[in-house]
Amino acid sequence: MDMNQQYIELLISIRLRKLQQEGFDQIRFDDLERIFSKLVFKRQKPQFLHELTDRILNISTDEIIRYLTLDATMNTSKEGLDKILQGVLR
Repeated sequence: MDMNQQYIELLISIRLRKLQQEGFDQIRFDDLERIFSKLVFKRQKPQFLHELTDRILNISTDEIIRYLTLDATMNTSKEGLDKILQGVLR
């Protein structure tokens, strides 16, 4: 694992701790890692480490909850469609 990966994991851990202090104990590291990689940085990847740091540490709790909701909706929709297709194709 390289230094940048460790640094990003540290940032996500710090943000996770802040969320848990705010009472969002059900959010896990994997949840944040997934939404940052799939949704937050999907359109515009930070060019510099300080941009990445700023975005991870300063994203609002409301934004995180919205991204988690969007992620859950997308995963549920895919899972639901897969089950429907399995039922039709059997």
